[in-house]
Amino acid sequence: MNDPGTPRTGTEPATDTGEGAEAYLVRPAHALDLDRGLLDVLGQLSPVDDRDDTPFYVLWRPEKQVLVAERDGRVVGTVSVVVETKLTRGTSRVAHVEDVVVDESARGSGLGRLLIDRAMELARAKGCYKAVLSCREEFVSFYESNGFRRHEVTMRRDL
Repeated sequence: MNDPGTPRTGTEPATDTGEGAEAYLVRPAHALDLDRGLLDVLGQLSPVDDRDDTPFYVLWRPEKQVLVAERDGRVVGTVSVVVETKLTRGTSRVAHVEDVVVDESARGSGLGRLLIDRAMELARAKGCYKAVLSCREEFVSFYESNGFRRHEVTMRRDL
C-alpha cells in the first residue's frame, strides 16, 4: 500500500483530456487531495465526516480505489471502486461503484462519463465480471447512457 501522503506512481490510471482550463487529469487519489477539494466535492453528494482520521482510513484500503479528476490543481470529480471477491462464481470479483460526483462547476462537461469510463477500466483490470451501483432515480438516465441497466432492486437498512 502506498503512503497516503504521497502521490501514487507507476501503472495507475491517468487520463488528460483537453487543454487549458478544461483539461482534466483522472488519477488515483492521495492524501494531498483532501486539501485540494476532495472533501468539498464529496460534500456535494452527501455529508462528509469531519473526524480527523476518517478520510485517511477510508481512502487507503486494499479493496478500494478512489479516483479523482483534477483541473487547475483542484479536485473537481471523484469515483470510488470497491472490489468484492464472491464466494460464488468461482470466487469471481464484482466492482461496486460508489461516490460518483462532479463539482457543480464541471457538470455537463463530460467529466461524469470520463470518471465512469475510468472506473470500468479499473474494474476490468482487477478482473471483475460486472460492476454494480445504486443511485437516485434522477440519475438513472445518466447511468443508462453509460452502459448500466436496471437490475433487480437495491434495499437499505439504516443502522
